[in-house]
Amino acid sequence: MKRLSLILVTAILLANICLPCALAEDELSVERHFAAPCGYSRSIVLPTGRTVYYYAQNDELWCNLYYESGDSSRRRTFGDSGCGPSSTAMALRQVLTEEELAAFLKYLKHDCSLCACSLNKVRCNKSHIRYYITSAADVAKFLPLLIADFACGNNTFGVVSRSEETGTNMTYYNVLHDMFGVEVTKTTRFSEAEDAVNRGCGVVIFTAAGGPFTNTGHYMYLADADDEFVYVLDPLCRTSYSATDSKHIVHVLDTGLVGIRREDLRYAEFWSYTILSGPGQLTGGE
Repeated sequence: MKRLSLILVTAILLANICLPCALAEDELSVERHFAAPCGYSRSIVLPTGRTVYYYAQNDELWCNLYYESGDSSRRRTFGDSGCGPSSTAMALRQVLTEEELAAFLKYLKHDCSLCACSLNKVRCNKSHIRYYITSAADVAKFLPLLIADFACGNNTFGVVSRSEETGTNMTYYNVLHDMFGVEVTKTTRFSEAEDAVNRGCGVVIFTAAGGPFTNTGHYMYLADADDEFVYVLDPLCRTSYSATDSKHIVHVLDTGLVGIRREDLRYAEFWSYTILSGPGQLTGGE
């Protein structure tokens, strides 16, 4: 039996077939896999009463998919490096309806499709069974992956934001106005970011090394705040921050949801806030 398994694996590798794909398609069809409910990603009711949508980069539905652009020689997964697209997806879900988000598809150069090992065709041999994203419901469900594919260069604007050396930069934000009428502004002041949240805008946080969330750099979503806590949705879903939170300022409140006391914000290393404003939100209009 062991010899037979070894022969099977060797044959798969020689045929240039991705092993996770081959095994997954034996056990469960791609259609059934991606039609299954998400694991961590869901609507969350915050302690303030506000309802927001949470996307986890390490959701079990897509965490192991390769996330690379065409000129990359690496094999990074979305679960390890998808914080930027996931946080952007949360912000866009805040300011756009599901029907408005569906317009995303018309700005892709090629169809967006998934297989058991990659969120695009870059790391596959293009012979795998694929799941095509075509409906408004699928766009909303897989929005972080569409944004990631867009950042890899699958767009009509010629934008490539995914880098082999540095990960994903946010240059694709420059075309959000052309796509959806979304205005993008940036600030380093928490008070301005909080005011934007109160107007219904989506706010993406960039936090740097030395803070309680990361040893490198990390994007998250500013969900809300009250008199005591600032509430943050961390796309890298985890139950403990002991590896990075030396001051113990991060309070895990729910899956993906953390709170930081206002007086501890100075230790959070929130370097910048990118505000995504829908129609009427930039100036505080209704």
